[in-house]
Amino acid sequence: MLLVALISSSCSTFHRDWRDTPLTPAGSSGTATIEGRWDGSWRSDTNRHSGKLRCIISPTDRPGHYEFRYWGTFAKVFRFHYTVDYDVEPRDGAWQMAGESDLGIMGGKFHHTATIAGGKFDATYSSKWDNGKFNLRRPAE
Repeated sequence: MLLVALISSSCSTFHRDWRDTPLTPAGSSGTATIEGRWDGSWRSDTNRHSGKLRCIISPTDRPGHYEFRYWGTFAKVFRFHYTVDYDVEPRDGAWQMAGESDLGIMGGKFHHTATIAGGKFDATYSSKWDNGKFNLRRPAE
């Protein structure tokens, strides 16, 4: 019961934060930024599983360092969420990032590379058991 309550509360926190986060916040100079909401899907190249995926990107106290809060679905009935921090750098008109996080017993080491440009957030991921792609865009509403 405690585990279910903890998972439910953190999912509801994500959903509340999703609603409260501006669609496309402007950077300090009025230019576009990677911060805010992203909506799309993930797909495994290993086993062809797929599902819905959302992400909220927020800056941290360190310049060029961002928090990525993911929420998604698996097999239409299971929900997952996790948070990772990455250093992000602007390069050639896009934002580039790469990093690794330990998602614990269920996910192990998770490697992630991504490019954000022109309202598209495309990433690849790999772990001991799986590899695949994330494709997210700015939500319409």
